[in-house]
Amino acid sequence: MTIVPWIRRLPQVSLFVLVGGGAAAIHFMSVILFVELFSTPALIANVFAFLIAFCFSFSGQRYLTFSDSNQTFFYSLKRYFLVSVCSFLFNEFFFYIAIYLFHIPYYVALPIIVLLVAIGTFVVSKRWAFKLT
Repeated sequence: MTIVPWIRRLPQVSLFVLVGGGAAAIHFMSVILFVELFSTPALIANVFAFLIAFCFSFSGQRYLTFSDSNQTFFYSLKRYFLVSVCSFLFNEFFFYIAIYLFHIPYYVALPIIVLLVAIGTFVVSKRWAFKLT
């Protein structure tokens, strides 16, 4: 896979933000699609959106952000999926609180929550899921 050379020269955290931003946009747009077009409840739509965004996120983090990792594909896939599921559970918990306790519209709450959870995801991904041995 050929990546535009200047992208590979970006700092690792910038690559994480770039891939994560793409995944967050996919996640956000998927939630809106499920809620608005299919009348899916927001919390359920968020589960479907997570699974869609995970595919993009893992691919980008594996082959771009943490491309120097010497872990096997399946080893890092299992670990990154666990990190992502834990991050998603935090996401879903705070999403629930924002929507049902604070009555914040889902389209306002979701990007804020996704951003905050992403910080923890980067740290755990770097130090555990894609850790260099």
